[in-house]
Amino acid sequence: MAAKITMDPKAAMRAEVRAARDALSTAVHRDLSARISARVLELPAWRDANCVLLYISFGMEFDTAQLVSAVLTHDKQLYLPRVNHDHNILEIHRVSDPAHETAPG
Repeated sequence: MAAKITMDPKAAMRAEVRAARDALSTAVHRDLSARISARVLELPAWRDANCVLLYISFGMEFDTAQLVSAVLTHDKQLYLPRVNHDHNILEIHRVSDPAHETAPG
C-alpha cells in the first residue's frame, strides 16, 4: 500500500492564497494595491517614520511602487532587502534611487 503524501497545512494555505491572488484581474490588483497604500499613508507610524523598510514587488504581489515613491518624496530613508546568495542571508540596504540601485531577483 502506497503512503499518502499530504501537504503541510501552512504550505497548503499559502498555495491557496497565492493562487487566489494570482487570479486577480489587473484592474482589481491595481485597485487593491492603491487602497492598501492609501491606508498605510494615513497611519501615524508612517507619518512619524524617518526610515521605512519595504520591498520591490513583482508579479501579482501587493504593488509597493506608490509607497516607495512616497518614501522618496517625503524625505524618508528607504531600506530594501536583498538576498545574499553566497552566504544565504537577507541583507538590508539603504536605497536612494531604486531605478538604478536595484536589480530583478
